[in-house]
Amino acid sequence: MTIWETEIIAVNPHTGKLCTFAGPHVRAFTPGLAQQWCDTNGYGYLKVTGGRIVQEVPCIPGTNKPDWSRAKNYDAELN
Repeated sequence: MTIWETEIIAVNPHTGKLCTFAGPHVRAFTPGLAQQWCDTNGYGYLKVTGGRIVQEVPCIPGTNKPDWSRAKNYDAELN
């Protein structure tokens, strides 16, 4: 199953300005089904952007350098 990114437009509590924030990832076969899942499970305020998550690479703790040894490849899970 594919992982899709979501976003939410909300007031930033630190600045009081309307901002776009990344939302949680949603697993579904298509972006449309991901949006349908959000809408029917109490997450109707999220918008599925259609961006497919294929890999996440965390940083080495205490740095902003990628830690490739801990990268998670979601495409590999599909095969």
